[in-house]
Amino acid sequence: MGMEIEAKIKVADLQPIAEKLRRLGATEEGTVLERNWVLDSDDDRLKGWDVLLRIRTTGGDEAILTVKRRGGDGEFKTREEVESRVDSADVLLKQFEMIGFRTAWIYEKKRSTWQWRDCEVVLDELPEIGCFVEIEGEPDAIRRVATDIGLDPADHINDNYLGLWQKHLMARGESERHMVFA
Repeated sequence: MGMEIEAKIKVADLQPIAEKLRRLGATEEGTVLERNWVLDSDDDRLKGWDVLLRIRTTGGDEAILTVKRRGGDGEFKTREEVESRVDSADVLLKQFEMIGFRTAWIYEKKRSTWQWRDCEVVLDELPEIGCFVEIEGEPDAIRRVATDIGLDPADHINDNYLGLWQKHLMARGESERHMVFA
């Protein structure tokens, strides 16, 4: 449990960032394909409360259940976050369905996770909307790490992936759909 403070920065290519992290001596924790289910009630109650309820898998059936809500104001996006591991995403999805929740959105991303200084740095590739670097840590550490890897921390965006996806679809005149790899 705790506060998640992060800067999300859109980049054209993740490879130069990964190479820079390697040269700096950052610890690479691996790359996974994540599948995420965002749940809500039929009346979108959680969205109205600015609460995210998510189930995430990274291969296999084990999952991470996450609840996030607005955590406060600051230079970077700040959210209160509570996570727990569960044995089965399928069982958990069924349990939430039984108490009135539905899958509101499914999204996937290829994610490489790194540790550098006092931050977690993730390199995300998402279908259609591109590549992003997320740096999670304390604000001073986020600024230092962003500079270390050649990014300007002032370029961070506060939108989550759903907001970015909805803007992408709107710009193309497309109706809502899940954001998954072909």
